[in-house]
This record gives sequence, structure tokens and C-alpha cells, in this order.
Amino acid sequence: MTTWSFKSLTAGAVCLALAGCATVPTEETPATDGALSSAVLARGTVALAPPEGYCIDQESLSDTFALMARCGSLGGTTQFGAPVAVITAAVANQTVAASIFGRAFANDSETILSRRQAESITLTHVKGTPPSPGMRDVYWRGISQIDGQLLGLTIYEAKGGASLGEQAPDLLRQTLRRTKERTAARTAAN
Repeated sequence: MTTWSFKSLTAGAVCLALAGCATVPTEETPATDGALSSAVLARGTVALAPPEGYCIDQESLSDTFALMARCGSLGGTTQFGAPVAVITAAVANQTVAASIFGRAFANDSETILSRRQAESITLTHVKGTPPSPGMRDVYWRGISQIDGQLLGLTIYEAKGGASLGEQAPDLLRQTLRRTKERTAARTAAN
């Protein structure tokens, strides 16, 4: 499931994350009630690891989707310096996902402001309709390949505060780097 195709579902997940709801779906590493420090997606293929100061919302977690926010907003321990933002992650098998993710990066409801390649992630800065009215209408998306899966990340910032600027794509790169490291370690252990 992709966040850009199912915005109403994502909006609900955002509300759940900010409310700190909790249930346990699959194999994951608990940080505290409602917040996970990591989770396994794509039938065990991808070990998602959020950036420093962020946790995964248990309620949002499925085999193909996760929502990440500051740990403190999910009932975990707040870490100083983690900016207010919501990051979504969606995975899909590479053979099935190429056309889905391709359409998602170029649709009529969004305007591409810039695109760049950084490390092994394609980053796209877009202007569009966020999943919640409390979020900025300019946000970053990232897409990368991990073990036969395409990982799509999006970071949304709160409206009204100072912009994260380059910190937003840096958080996506950090999520990808940590996820690749955790996935490689998990694969080596099995």
C-alpha cells in the first residue's frame, strides 16, 4: 500500500500516531508502549529502522506500511533534537511496484519542485496535498531498493513551525541507511 494512493488511510494513521495508540502486529523491537524502535516489513525482507529520535507507531504497522514520529509523541522516551515530523514508509515487491511508485512520483495532484540522487535514494521535493490539514503542503519523498523490495519514504512537517530545510531529506537518508544496515544484519543472522 502506498501512502500517496491511500491518503485517507495515512491521515488516520497520522492521527493514531499523534494520539499514541498501541497494538502489536508482527515481529518488532519495542521501545515502549505504542512505540517500536524497529519493525520487519515485506514478509521479513526489510527491517525498518527509523532515524535517531523517532519510533514506529505500532497501530499503523502492517506488512507493507509503517508510520514513524518522534518517540515522545508515540508514548516513548523523547530525545532532544528530534524535529517535529511524521515519516511514512511503504514497501512493495520490486517487480510489482515499479509502475505504482513511478506514478506516485508524477501525478496530477503534486508539483515536483526538485529531484536528486543521494547515496542510493532518489529524493523528490514536491508540493501537493498532505494527508492532514495540520501539515505543510511541501514535503519530501524518497525511494530506494532493498533486497528486491522498493522502499518509499515520505516526510511531512507540521504547518506553522520553522521549516526543516535540508534536515528533512537528511532524515529520509538516515532512515534508509539504518534500514539497510538492520536488514543486512538480520539477513546475515538468518
